[in-house]
Amino acid sequence: MRMGRRRRLLRVGLPLSIALVVVLGVGYRQSSTHVRYMAGNESASLNCLPCHVYTQQGGPLARLWQRDYISPLDIAVSADGTRLYVTAEEADALLVVDAHERQVVRSIPVGRQPHSVVLSPDGETAYVSIRWSNTVSVVDLTEHRVTGSLEAGSGPAGLAVDRDGLSLYVANSVSNDISILDLTSGLESKRLAAGQSPYAVRLAPDGETVYVTNRLSNPVAFRTPPESEVAVVDTRSQQVTQRQVFHSAHVIEGIDVTPSGDLVMATLTRPKNLLPATQVGRGWMLTFGIGVIERANGGRVAQVLLDDVNAFFADPYDLVITPDGKKAFISHAAANTVTVVDIDALRALLAAATPDSLAVYANHLGLSSRYVTKRIATGANPKGLAVSPDGRRLYVAERLADRIAVIDTEQLEVVATIDLGGPETETLIRRGQRLFHSASHTFQGQFSCRSCHPDGHTDALSYDLEPDGLGLNIVNNLSLRDLRGTAPFKWTGKNVSLYRQCGFRFA
Repeated sequence: MRMGRRRRLLRVGLPLSIALVVVLGVGYRQSSTHVRYMAGNESASLNCLPCHVYTQQGGPLARLWQRDYISPLDIAVSADGTRLYVTAEEADALLVVDAHERQVVRSIPVGRQPHSVVLSPDGETAYVSIRWSNTVSVVDLTEHRVTGSLEAGSGPAGLAVDRDGLSLYVANSVSNDISILDLTSGLESKRLAAGQSPYAVRLAPDGETVYVTNRLSNPVAFRTPPESEVAVVDTRSQQVTQRQVFHSAHVIEGIDVTPSGDLVMATLTRPKNLLPATQVGRGWMLTFGIGVIERANGGRVAQVLLDDVNAFFADPYDLVITPDGKKAFISHAAANTVTVVDIDALRALLAAATPDSLAVYANHLGLSSRYVTKRIATGANPKGLAVSPDGRRLYVAERLADRIAVIDTEQLEVVATIDLGGPETETLIRRGQRLFHSASHTFQGQFSCRSCHPDGHTDALSYDLEPDGLGLNIVNNLSLRDLRGTAPFKWTGKNVSLYRQCGFRFA
């Protein structure tokens, strides 16, 4: 009886086993061919997970790999220095942090993709720009809840409240304008034209002027350097009175004004997009620095670099000045660094400069040692900065580490970190974010992917990518947003997948 059963099992099982081996072999060969075709590389290892699991937005398998991160972006400090208010970009919340206990005490839902936060003069209200809904959330800081929503332009980013707490200035990064919101009525009272992609807003200490940075170049002729501006708004007339232009510069983001009001300082990037990309090997593709507007002395505009001769500090993002006006701190989002600038040394350098000298300073890689006093290492992707009212602490939003770094402004060292409660696991998507926003894998740290694709979008420039350096392949920089599912890629359509477009081929 048992022998008969075994024979029947062999008659059925053996053919099935052989068929299974054949199917697996053919399937493996076809899968291997498919992977190599999609990757555009013969040595690509067989792995289905990156395309079919890790990067999927929905489904049970995708949810196993995804994590809910915090991604802090901007910080405001209460007048007494006891509370930090932090926009959590991926958590869609405003976090309330106890600065002394160094822990999160509240998480207030404010809307999808919060960007910037600013406090009312009495400290009882926070205003949070919500880029995905084109609104500004009004947060009662006593009740810890959203009590209203103000309509702004498209893509609201930076914010500033006037000294009387009556008007809110909003940089609308997509509609290229500035909303002035009447906080009494809750309505927009004016809409002012800005440059391209207005981003950060800062009120001068005297309360008479608002400065608005613009990330992208104003329209220029083909194959000419970019020209980006800082818009100057008079708070009494609520009109743009000046447009301070920075030549051969763009991605102007963070901005601050010295307490004495004599200098306006903003972060910027100086792209060399008119040169062949082969210049990257000579350390000459992108440089990073600060733009300075002298409010007196005829209102001169200057640029100085933050880079060193053989080391670049990519993607300067925010800039804040200490209450005593002695130091400026700049976060370098792609270099995981905060640079410390001696403002008196910078002021002396500019005071002695002739117009010819200023033109040289904009490209002088050996100049930074005269005013840069320290480089402070931080966690991944430092973004927003805030100084405590007493000037003793600098708070740094480490966006891709889900932390706040605490820097002693006298010792110029990180003395503590504040964990915001993000997951400890690093998913592949999170690792991809860190790689995208890091310059550590480029020559001398010259640039990150984000340097040319802020917010995964475009810097709106044309680049010379011809390998022989003859300028025969001038291409526009395209947006990376919503590329998934839009294959084929490249101008000729020869890259059938994102792996072939940006993976092995690029490496």
